[in-house]
Amino acid sequence: MTSLTLIKKHIVANDGTLPCERVVGVQEPNASAVFEYGFSSAEFKDTVEQDIEMGSFSAEALAEFYRRVYHQSPEERPYHNCHLFAWYLAGAVDTLQRYDSYDAEFEDLYTDWFAPGCTYVIKDSTGKLAHSLVGTGQIGETLSVTGDYNPMIIMSTRALMNLYDGVRIRRTIPLRATVIDDKPAQ
Repeated sequence: MTSLTLIKKHIVANDGTLPCERVVGVQEPNASAVFEYGFSSAEFKDTVEQDIEMGSFSAEALAEFYRRVYHQSPEERPYHNCHLFAWYLAGAVDTLQRYDSYDAEFEDLYTDWFAPGCTYVIKDSTGKLAHSLVGTGQIGETLSVTGDYNPMIIMSTRALMNLYDGVRIRRTIPLRATVIDDKPAQ
């Protein structure tokens, strides 16, 4: 197990209904913190650190994803969304680009505790994968990216279920993703 520190800042959605914590930095053991592009030292006083114990592969993948995506200026960031984030952490993809489909095995879930570094999906009433998320080890909260090119956040699972009209959360074992475009990988 590896301890990874997430540096986060409390934010509220525009309509005031979805409080969450934006991940503004990630720090691996024995390494300097990597902050989101444009994050200023003046903002640091409003941050909180959260340590997450997870498998070393997941911890390294999370730190690398953060570095490759959020440490870049917004104009230079590669494509990213919730599914790509979860599949990347599981090692099912290593290229940050748009994918057409995400293949996985699913297991039923009967708890509000989400294992740190493990991947989960919210399914809507049609059975569609509405949102992918990653466990933090805290009851009722998960780590995710809430849409194309959006920030990494920590949010209550109940709020995410409401946001995505979810009816079920399932443990996910990502297998592979299928590419739909021929854009160069980043």
